[in-house]
Amino acid sequence: MTVTVISKDPPGGRCTLYTRYAEALSRHSGLPVNIHYPGDKPGDGIAPPALVIRGKLVTPADGVIVSPDDITQTAGGAWASPWIWLPANQNSKPFRIGSWRK
Repeated sequence: MTVTVISKDPPGGRCTLYTRYAEALSRHSGLPVNIHYPGDKPGDGIAPPALVIRGKLVTPADGVIVSPDDITQTAGGAWASPWIWLPANQNSKPFRIGSWRK
């Protein structure tokens, strides 16, 4: 089982964001990260940008950009801690999933 990012090449804003999400999830869960660049043909029928966790496509609630809440909904609570690291820089602090709305 993996965390897969379906990305454009070169990656744009959402592709880069989803790659950072995948890297944070990998550090937290131990799942390997797979970056897939399908070119002009969508991989497995999924067009970039997309994030797939353990074979489940993460669907953005707003219909545009995947949020930490969307990741939590897709991953389920079995292994997901409410705290993950999303390192923007060396001074980054832990980010509480869902806290951006509060």
